[in-house]
Amino acid sequence: MSEVIRVVFICDAKYVLPTQTAIQSIICNDKKNLYEIFVLGVDVENDVFSRLSTKNIKISFMSLQDKYQSLNAKHLYVSKAALFKFDLAEIFKDFDKILYLDSDMVVNRSLKELYQTDLSDKYAAVVKDMAGEKAGHHTKMNHQSYFNSGMMLLNLKNLRQDGIPAKLLEYKKHEVWKSFMDQDAFNFVFGEKVLYVSPDYNLMYGNLTFSLEEIAVYFECSMSEMVRLLKKPCILHLTNRIKPWDDIRVSTFKNWNVYYEKLRHNKKLGYRLPRKDLTLFQKTCLFFSSEKALDKRYVFNIFGFKIKVKHRPLP
Repeated sequence: MSEVIRVVFICDAKYVLPTQTAIQSIICNDKKNLYEIFVLGVDVENDVFSRLSTKNIKISFMSLQDKYQSLNAKHLYVSKAALFKFDLAEIFKDFDKILYLDSDMVVNRSLKELYQTDLSDKYAAVVKDMAGEKAGHHTKMNHQSYFNSGMMLLNLKNLRQDGIPAKLLEYKKHEVWKSFMDQDAFNFVFGEKVLYVSPDYNLMYGNLTFSLEEIAVYFECSMSEMVRLLKKPCILHLTNRIKPWDDIRVSTFKNWNVYYEKLRHNKKLGYRLPRKDLTLFQKTCLFFSSEKALDKRYVFNIFGFKIKVKHRPLP
């Protein structure tokens, strides 16, 4: 019998829709392997997730009260719900391993290969954060590397044995750096006891500001391999500051909307979701423009001159 792939998402009320869409992407891309998907809803009372279960994918919802509400922690677009990552080893005491995924992700292939990664004595399998390292977040901790905490294949058994949940919370209470909601905590506490895997499993949109050559060198990939990953990674992480479900003009909208449309037409959902699409004018602008601006402008490069066309915000 094949191993059940266990996945967990954490969301608050603002991230219900993207979490549903991320789950839909898993449903669309693996009809064979068995999954148990858990959604931890922080101050989310209504279960709109388990109804999406299929023959091979069982979805469970757990409502949690925000015990971190009084903790002094802020981030531009990451909520305190992310701090419940600290508790996963205790919440899932009966499991030795679980795959944590951020809700601002879409999954384009089966997660079986990733889930079968041998963790041995490591705390987690993770992907390096190129933008984070370029910003020097690893050097402040005297670490060789720095990882993104949006995808973590967690060795729950080792986390419990070494008392990691308590260490993560203790770090957060007294952290010196305030750059991230939970990411610094995981990097500091896990240290070098992580296994770095291919960026195929957490291709961060924020890293695409670097050239293809720079990305390939950083991840020690060939150019052809990097081109293949960029076309359709196993897991695409929509690390834009502005998210595609909030503004349909962002570059990753098409990647996300493919699965949102599948969710809209999923009869198990039980209610109607609005269609998100560009107007004909906006589609034309995006097709011909040389830059995709997020400040309500389109930029056209005509005979070497940049012309900015302003439009009204979308309703």
